[in-house]
Amino acid sequence: MSRALSFPRFSAPLRRNFLALLVSASVALGFFAGPVIAFRSPASHPSFGSAATSNRLSQNPLSPAAEPSGLPTHTFVRMTRCTYTAPALGRQALRQEGVLGGSALWAARRGFVGGNWKCNGTTAKTKELVDMLNSAPISFEQVDVVVAPPSLFISQVQDSLRNPGVQVAAQDSSAQQAYGAFTGELSPKMIKEKNIPWVVLGHSERRAGFGGQPGESNQVVAKKVRGALDEGLRVILCIGETLDERESGQTQRVLSEQLEAVRLAVPNEQDWKSIVIAYEPVWAIGTGRTATAALAQETHRDIRNWLARAVSPAVAEATRVIYGGSVKGSNAKELFAGEDVDGFLVGGASLTGDFVSIIDAAKREGETSAQTPRPLRLYSVHPET
Repeated sequence: MSRALSFPRFSAPLRRNFLALLVSASVALGFFAGPVIAFRSPASHPSFGSAATSNRLSQNPLSPAAEPSGLPTHTFVRMTRCTYTAPALGRQALRQEGVLGGSALWAARRGFVGGNWKCNGTTAKTKELVDMLNSAPISFEQVDVVVAPPSLFISQVQDSLRNPGVQVAAQDSSAQQAYGAFTGELSPKMIKEKNIPWVVLGHSERRAGFGGQPGESNQVVAKKVRGALDEGLRVILCIGETLDERESGQTQRVLSEQLEAVRLAVPNEQDWKSIVIAYEPVWAIGTGRTATAALAQETHRDIRNWLARAVSPAVAEATRVIYGGSVKGSNAKELFAGEDVDGFLVGGASLTGDFVSIIDAAKREGETSAQTPRPLRLYSVHPET
């Protein structure tokens, strides 16, 4: 004989207490969810609400309002910001999942300064640069520093470095992972065997080609990235546009194509933890011309938005995006103030004492942030409406 389900009757006072608890929970939920809900309303954010801006964003492959080719069309990314005043957060990361049916990552990224020595130096000059780093009167606790000497001098740098806050990188590696008949190539396996933790890939000079040699395509760069990651190396991935591409409004298209090639080769989110993206506008490298702090921040923000859509919001917030292009000690602090600018890849200045000033600028910003943290952002993926 079946028995119907019955529910107990609660007294009126108990019902009132339950209703009060329910109302309190609703208020609390509104307090925490309000910023995200408000952000989803175009009227609450003028930069996303105006027709002119919406039209501009729709033409920007890096923006959260446009779908990169070959990517799912059922989601889009919206971003809101919230400022923490608790000094204990500093640059530590706090992950939070399951926000309003999406996923989110709260994070404050550690500063990063890379020095690309290119084809410069002698044994004596290398010793001079290493001595400069060893005696630098700064702390490296707030910033990661990586220098990329010519291959012949990497061992000398490794043997002479006394500062544990400085690591070394190779300036390139082969797209061929295996050993073999590849004259002049440097296999990622060899780099790993020599205990070189980092490698610079996709630099504009290699993309453009020199000495009559053809440049590297986006696909070749992506293959190199995949090979380096497979050997456990960490990658400084360079991307950037030429002056003609910038002036013709092609910056977003060029950067998205460079990034998309890597995304296809690196589908696993965990692998992106080993990648630092270096935005280097080709027109600013070695020319003395520097992107304004506002332009650098805008482009870095677009890159981060692309990562949020194409890879994941968590990767977007955790990945360091650094700037390269005539960085000097005199402009480093202003550039680093951009909330999406996480450091620098330095060329010519890394061969002078100005490199220490650039590191110091990034470190000082880190120290300030430890007391008054930078605004931390919430990326959340929502179903398209």
